[in-house]
Amino acid sequence: MSTKINYDASVLEALESQPLDWKTALGELIDNSLDAGATRVQITHAGDGVLIVSDDGRGCDDLLRMMTIGKTYGSKGGRLGRYGVGFKEAAIWMAHRVDIRSAAAGMLHDWQVDWDHVKANDWDTGTDPKSGAADATVCAKRGLLGQRGMSLCFHRLRHRFPGGKNLQPVLEDIGYIFSPAISRGTSIIVTNGKTFSVKPYVWPPLENVVDRKLVVNGKECRIYAGIVPTGTANKYPGFSLTLHHRVIQAATGMGARGYSIGRVTGRVELSDAWRIAKNKTSLVDSDASALEEAIFEAIEPMLRVAQMQTDQLVSAALKTELTNLLNRGHAKAKRNGKAGKKGTVVPVGTGRKHKRAACTQPGQSPIPPRTAGGLTIEFTEDIGKGIGWVDFAGNRIWLCVAHQFVKHAVGQQDKAALACLASSLYVDHLQREDPKQQQRILPGMADVSDKFTRGITELLAGVPLEKKHRRSASNA
Repeated sequence: MSTKINYDASVLEALESQPLDWKTALGELIDNSLDAGATRVQITHAGDGVLIVSDDGRGCDDLLRMMTIGKTYGSKGGRLGRYGVGFKEAAIWMAHRVDIRSAAAGMLHDWQVDWDHVKANDWDTGTDPKSGAADATVCAKRGLLGQRGMSLCFHRLRHRFPGGKNLQPVLEDIGYIFSPAISRGTSIIVTNGKTFSVKPYVWPPLENVVDRKLVVNGKECRIYAGIVPTGTANKYPGFSLTLHHRVIQAATGMGARGYSIGRVTGRVELSDAWRIAKNKTSLVDSDASALEEAIFEAIEPMLRVAQMQTDQLVSAALKTELTNLLNRGHAKAKRNGKAGKKGTVVPVGTGRKHKRAACTQPGQSPIPPRTAGGLTIEFTEDIGKGIGWVDFAGNRIWLCVAHQFVKHAVGQQDKAALACLASSLYVDHLQREDPKQQQRILPGMADVSDKFTRGITELLAGVPLEKKHRRSASNA
């Protein structure tokens, strides 16, 4: 008889502290709704740490399976929920308790799960799912949008739900991520004091359009991309990877190689054959490199034309020097060849000599770029993302010349300041992906930590550190 491996309660603690955000967490819930055929998703912040997410989809008649890590509900055909993890991760990250109400096949199913109780009692929920007739009156009282669908009520939120000016970027991100679904008629409504109907991202007009179907090792996809006309904003330079109802990887430079993509945008529509990450935020397929080659082959002539336009923003020579400076800084520390060194080693007085050469560059190497081609610095005029951002999949670091700091540094040809900023953005991105990592900006800066990289990034973006610290202290 074999030994069964059981989950420890510490798994819940890990899920509670994972580096999610509201855009990703809400995206998981919206994905489940759209996978269930919903045409309307209602997200309501009711105050007092309560958030309600309802839809008019098919609902679920097996709540135990729905709440079991590693299990999915329903057929996988045409679905983005493939691993049985995303919803549970989001639910645990969002709140201490979730009340599930689901109407499916004429029955109303109801269950309450308190994660603190589950953690304290070795995965025992202390409650059982209940079922009854899904008549209109009962469904309305339970917060359902009709006599079918799902309503999730999250209690004691672990993270403050964004409001006011902080809600607008989340709405814009959701509109971009789910633009394929919203453009086809899906309605996503968010209420937090005021009610907002999420608008889809509208792609800018394009010139030199490339519209081709590609087959990569038997996997189909379609690329639609072009050059954004001069004077028109390009909010998402690069290529957005889409699957079914959503963007699964934000605009990236993958497939552009060394060409600038400041004036290029488009999308790559993937088929079900491609493998995506569990949170539906990136492509993790073994044929990703082959896809890059196919994209490049299809769009290289268009990229040549776009390159001439982007070179007018910042000189090609400056970009090349900055890229070289950045990649030299992120190289691994090297050692001198072995040789007899003068001087004794501890304990002194033994006459023992140094046998190992010292590092010519102290410190550790940061996580390398995704591919061996090195990092590339790009410039944009879009201030929407602040001073800059990182396209990790495309090995690019973007700097915004509309930002006062970058504009001044470019005008002064201050390569050191620009390279330091680019490094800070890159390391900050890595640490947000994995907060446990203690990365280094440069090999010679061995004591640089998460606080420094985030602090310098926020300072340059105009966030007063004193105000941030006071707010943190009051929250504590």
